[in-house]
Amino acid sequence: MRNKSIVLMMWILQLSFFTYIASSLIGNQLLSNILSPFTTLSSGILILLTLKNISLEKTSWLLIASMALLWGTADTIWMIMYNILNVDPQDSVFLLYFYMIPNLLILFACLSYFKNNSKKWHDFQLTVDTAISFIIIFITFWFSISDKYILQNFTIHENLSIIGTLILNILSLLLLVVMILSARVKKMSTTMLWVLSGVVIYIFTDFYYAFSIILDFYQPNTLIDNLYILSISAFGIAAYLEWKKPSLFQNSKLVFSPQDFGGNKRIFYVICLPITMSISGLLTIKALFAIAFFTTVYFIVSGKIQTAISTEAQLTTERIINERLEDLVLKRTSALKTSKEEFEQLAITDTLSTLYNRRYFLEKLDALIQNENTYFSLYYLDLDHFKIINDIHGHEMGDEVLRVISNRFINWACENKIVARVGGDEFAVVHIHDALENKQLNHEVCAQILALFSENITIGDYVFNVSASIGISRYPYDATDKTTLIKHADLAMYQAKKNSEQIKYMFYSHEHSQLLKRKNKIEILLKTINYDTEFSLNYQPQISIDGNSLLGVEALLRWHSSELGFVPPSEFIQIAEETGSIIKIGKWVIDTAFNQIKKWHGMGYHTLQIGINLSPLQFDSVDFFPFIIEKIDTYQIEPSWIDFEITESIAMNSGTITEEIFTALSSLGVNISIDDFGTGYSSFSYLKRFDIDRLKIAKELIDHIVDDYEERLIIKSIILMAKGLGLSTIAEGVETIEQLNILRQLECNAIQGYYFSKPLTKEVFETTYSIEQ
Repeated sequence: MRNKSIVLMMWILQLSFFTYIASSLIGNQLLSNILSPFTTLSSGILILLTLKNISLEKTSWLLIASMALLWGTADTIWMIMYNILNVDPQDSVFLLYFYMIPNLLILFACLSYFKNNSKKWHDFQLTVDTAISFIIIFITFWFSISDKYILQNFTIHENLSIIGTLILNILSLLLLVVMILSARVKKMSTTMLWVLSGVVIYIFTDFYYAFSIILDFYQPNTLIDNLYILSISAFGIAAYLEWKKPSLFQNSKLVFSPQDFGGNKRIFYVICLPITMSISGLLTIKALFAIAFFTTVYFIVSGKIQTAISTEAQLTTERIINERLEDLVLKRTSALKTSKEEFEQLAITDTLSTLYNRRYFLEKLDALIQNENTYFSLYYLDLDHFKIINDIHGHEMGDEVLRVISNRFINWACENKIVARVGGDEFAVVHIHDALENKQLNHEVCAQILALFSENITIGDYVFNVSASIGISRYPYDATDKTTLIKHADLAMYQAKKNSEQIKYMFYSHEHSQLLKRKNKIEILLKTINYDTEFSLNYQPQISIDGNSLLGVEALLRWHSSELGFVPPSEFIQIAEETGSIIKIGKWVIDTAFNQIKKWHGMGYHTLQIGINLSPLQFDSVDFFPFIIEKIDTYQIEPSWIDFEITESIAMNSGTITEEIFTALSSLGVNISIDDFGTGYSSFSYLKRFDIDRLKIAKELIDHIVDDYEERLIIKSIILMAKGLGLSTIAEGVETIEQLNILRQLECNAIQGYYFSKPLTKEVFETTYSIEQ
């Protein structure tokens, strides 16, 4: 809205100016008297409107705006007296003085600009430069009008008005001459040229007006008034240009030199004015000789000043050089010392977190172990589910989270605690103490560390609730070398991360080593065993909500090891994913499940679907989809018989490969279910983006559906959302009739759980769910 006002006022200013000129040319006195104040007031208003967008010289602009508004006010009074009251305004003492105020404001505007831009000027040289400029200007104008002025019989007010106007104009012109001739700028901007042109036109028009009054030939709305209006309109146009491109005025800012004005050839440009006026007969030869005399004196004095300035500058330069030479060795020595310290600091600092790095951490452990009287505890911690932040929000956001956590560690650590970032999202704390075994102290430190994670992390519009798991090993109680000490702390941290309870830290114990040995054994066996002899699939039925229809089965992997016996899936599946064995195991599961569903459909289970769980590693494998195509062709099965169960983390990975596989599976005709729905971190946007058929409501929600009203509301919301999206729902882990009845009320589509059946072997399944049933 403000921008439109500025543009509109610019159009008004131009229209009123040109209309005023036209009315003046055709001699329409009334229209000219009306348009004269209207034009100048428009210029002042335009300047005020643009002031908010002008960053430099606001005081000068405000003074110019006030000058335009006051001139417009004076012209308005003139018009009222002349055209309405039929009184001659030239007889008004008030107007005589009122018209002097704009001259005063012009002078103040020039002074403000000069003050803000003349820096580091040699005071004596500036005084001499100003003096010669004033003398030349004063002699030129005074001696050209003094004889004519004396002949006139003016009143005291007229005398004061004329003399005051001349003095103000001479001072303003003096400032302009000093500024322009001293400026070191190759090219002025359009804005600066409009401003300077307006000031110059106004000053010389005012001189011309003084001549017209002295010689008694002034007539209103003639060339003089046209020039007044032109000069004031130029200020408004300059302000408009500054508003359009604010950098213009800044780029043309005059640069003043502290030297090099005295003796400068540009002083002759000032002399051109009196010479021209002398040739035209307006200035006497006597005055011209006086100007020549003062100019000669100026060159002599200025030359000596410049010599003194030059000598002073040389002495100052020599002193500075000597001081610099004296300080050079010290500075270079100090710089080398600082560089060395910075290099040493960089060598021991992690660049992302500014904590100590792994290298310094290991060196510090060595140093502490070499001291026989030192006791310390090592706290090894890892952030829980940090990979999800990187996967969903990107590694840059993950780095910001790490920085926030690191800053909290920096503020917390004291002289007996060393904190280091030893891996991606892994940190280590070394706490030096004086007791061999003080677990109470360890509990307190763990509480302090976990408190650092109690407050949410806010980055922009995102809020993260980050937790950590801590493993503790103590020197020398748990180990006497750094490698074993770190390994034991890492083992304890791993067990803390697996702990289902709310305790987020664990002390190392011998059992952890046994668990590690078992984990390593499982890793080896998964790479060497014969899957066909040790692996098998069990099948858990999926029943319609009314309990009358068998809809499908979920294939569940079982491992009966010849060496370890039965190994729970919760134990070996995670290890298989960590080692990458899950890809090969997953292919065996798909091949076996496809073969079984083909046999069952051949036996008459025509409506049966088989659910197959997919690991994120399988889904990301480049040969995953070709393998599915191959097995469908091999067993000649219908894709609709297959229901792939995937986790939310797969669906939330919006990478190109993931989207392509989703699209390919959907076009193939297989069904896709989201497993453990309701416990993830998703915004559920993927439900609309991908072709998903069913949501499997997580067992964690079903467990509390009877006695937890909030859990029930969550399940109800999931079912309603699924219906709205055209998806079916199945509840996992249903174990009681109370749970079943509530799910029926909520209109869940299907049930899976111990209430109907545990996972069955294929033989037991065929006996329990015969074709006749």
